[in-house]
Amino acid sequence: MNLLELEDIKKNFRIVKIENNNAYLKLHRGRYIIKVAIPFKTDEKLASLFGHILGDGCIKSKEGNIYYTNKSKDLIDEFKAIIEELFGIEPKTNFNQKRRFYEVYPPKTIARFLVLCGFPKGPKTEQIITIPSWIKEGSKEVKASFVRALFDDEGTVINSKRNFVISFGMNKQKLLLESHKVFMKDIRQILISLEIFPNEVFERKQPKEATQLGFHIYKRYNLIKFLQNVGFTDNKKQQKLITAINSYKTYGRYETKMRILDALKTKGKLRTKDLSLIVNRDRKVIWKNLHKLSQEGLLKKILVSKKGTIERVFWELNNLNS
Repeated sequence: MNLLELEDIKKNFRIVKIENNNAYLKLHRGRYIIKVAIPFKTDEKLASLFGHILGDGCIKSKEGNIYYTNKSKDLIDEFKAIIEELFGIEPKTNFNQKRRFYEVYPPKTIARFLVLCGFPKGPKTEQIITIPSWIKEGSKEVKASFVRALFDDEGTVINSKRNFVISFGMNKQKLLLESHKVFMKDIRQILISLEIFPNEVFERKQPKEATQLGFHIYKRYNLIKFLQNVGFTDNKKQQKLITAINSYKTYGRYETKMRILDALKTKGKLRTKDLSLIVNRDRKVIWKNLHKLSQEGLLKKILVSKKGTIERVFWELNNLNS
C-alpha cells in the first residue's frame, strides 16, 4: 500500500535529489539527509517501527525528534536496523550508565517524515492513539511485525509454578478511557486474526489520574500460536515463552479441539485415525472432540463409502465457518 507520494513529500521537505526511485530529503533548516523510497510503501519494517514508537519510543513534541530506549540490546539493534533500512542513515546511540539502558536518537528529519505518515507526536498517554488501517487490514506479516514490536516493549512473560501467561497493558489518562478501549479492542482483533485468543480487557487504576487497560494470553495452545505466528525479538522473553510452553505436562484446555480445527484447515478432509496421529491424542479423545465440534456447527461428517456394517467417515470444516 502506498502511504506517501512525491507530491506529499515536496510540501514538507527540501528534495536534494531523486535517484533510482529514491528521494534524498532534508528539512529546510537541518543538516541530516535521509533516503526514502518513492512512493513510500507500508511494509513489515514500518509496522514494527510503529509498534516500537507506541511502546518504548516517542516523537517528542518540543524537540521534534525521536527517542527510543530499552535495556534489551536485541531490540535496540532491531530498531537501529529498521531506521537504517528505511531511511539510509545510522541513528545516534547512547548507553545510560546510571540507569543501565540504551538510548537511540534518530534525527528530526525522520521524526517529521513519520508524523507525516500518521505516527503520533507527543505524550502517548495524553492523546487518542489509533491503529492505522494499513496495519489492521494488512497482511499477516505486517500484523505480526507490529504486534511483535509492541509486545517486545510492553508485554511481559510470566512463568511461575501455576501461572504461564503473556501479560499486556498500557496506561492512558482517564478522560481518554473510551478511546483507549477501542485501541485495546483493535489489538485483540489483530491477535485473533493471527489465531491467538486473549481474554477480555481488564482495567486497573494507576497514579496521577491514569488508568491501565490490558489483557492476558494464556493456555498452552495460545502460547504456542504466539510463538509460531508472532514471537519475540528479545531473546530473554522468547526463551521465557518457550519455557512456559514446555512447563505444561499435558495439553491445555480446548487445545485438542483447536488442533483438530488447525489440521482440517490445513489438510482438508481427514479421518479420525489421521487426526489422532496429527493431533497426537487417543482416538476416543479425538472422536469425543469431533462430535462436540460437529454439535457446535464447526465440522461436518462425510460418509464416503459403506461396506456391510463398516462406515468410512471423513471430517471437514463446515463451509460456513472455514
